[in-house]
Formats: sequence, structure tokens, C-alpha cells
Amino acid sequence: MNSEQSNCIVINPFAGNGRGKKLARRLNNNPDFKDIEIHTPVDLVHAGEVYNKLNRDNVHLMLAGGDGTYNSIVNLVNPPYKFKISFIPSGSGNDLARYFKIGSNAIVELKKAIFRDTETKMDVWDTTVCFEDGTIEKRKFINTLGVGFDAYVGTIKEKKHYLSGMAVYLISLFQALFSYESVKYQITIDGILKSSGDAMFITTGNGIYSGGGLS
Repeated sequence: MNSEQSNCIVINPFAGNGRGKKLARRLNNNPDFKDIEIHTPVDLVHAGEVYNKLNRDNVHLMLAGGDGTYNSIVNLVNPPYKFKISFIPSGSGNDLARYFKIGSNAIVELKKAIFRDTETKMDVWDTTVCFEDGTIEKRKFINTLGVGFDAYVGTIKEKKHYLSGMAVYLISLFQALFSYESVKYQITIDGILKSSGDAMFITTGNGIYSGGGLS
């Protein structure tokens, strides 16, 4: 990275069923990171305050968490996005990190990120999901967005705090198979209806992985 840039680490302590919290403890005891600003937000409100404070041209933000953490930053930061981000896998699925072929050892990847001199631009997707009951959800994302079965699997997965990785997704998937029914959908892009019908799920995004490594 540019020598004039300020390296900062933001860790989601709740990511990966405790992986984030363990990483924060390891960094506090690691002399290699003693001169780097480290933040561990206690909730989404605090995270938003930290992200926006760091949203400057000279900041290299190393974000440790999972896919939910990575998607949260594009929803909590007031555009334009000025900082550069390195993704440090510390979550349950880490699908975006897998897409970029980032290793699973967070300490090793942090050290690589500090000295990395290559950059990749990503699209930030801006979506609106309208439900039959009139509920409207607006969401930005950078990895994938799933509506239907895969989102239902994700809801089940979030209730399981004793597993991580592929295992928690597979168990949640089998549970969902016995209780989920297909839904009617319409897909509109830039105001033009592109598709409609019935589907078990709809997924789109930048990456090719979801559900802890399924592609």
C-alpha cells in the first residue's frame, strides 16, 4: 500500500461465532500490530460511526469479519466510499474472501494486506425488495443477495451459535428443505420488468460463492 496511507483494522467481534473476538485478543498481544489503529465496534450503530469516521482518501481499512460484516459497511457508510478495503476472513462462511482467494488465517492475511500494492474495483449493488405484505427493504451489497430459499436457510443458520463454516449451512439447508415453499417473484431492473414467475430462490451478485462455499 501507499506509504502515505493510514492502516486501520476494524474487527467485528461477533463474527464467526467468536472468531472475531479471538482475533481481537490475538492482535492486542501481537507486537507486529502495536502501531496500527484497531477498532472493535460493540454494535451496528457504533460500527457505522467508526466506518464513517475512517471514510477518508488516505485510509486503508482492513475489515475483519464475514460476508455480513462486508455487506454492512456499504450500508452503514455515507457515499462516496473513499477508503480502500482489505477483506480479512473471520466469519462463518467467508464467501467473498473465498472468491478473492484470500486465505483463512486472519493474522497472515492482515500482514499481506499491509504490504499489498494491487487494487480491484467492485460494484456496489443497490436493491429494493418488495414483499406481498407491502414491506419494502432497501439494501446494498457487494457479494451476493439471495431471496427465497437461500435467505430462509440463512435465517435458520443465524440461530445456530455452536457451528461455523460449511457444517452450519448444510444442517440449516436440510432443516429448510422440509418447511419451505416456493414464492412468486418479479424482477425489475432500472424500472423494466425482466422476469416473473415462481421460484424456490433467486440469487445474484459479484461473487460466485454463497452458503459457506457453495457455488
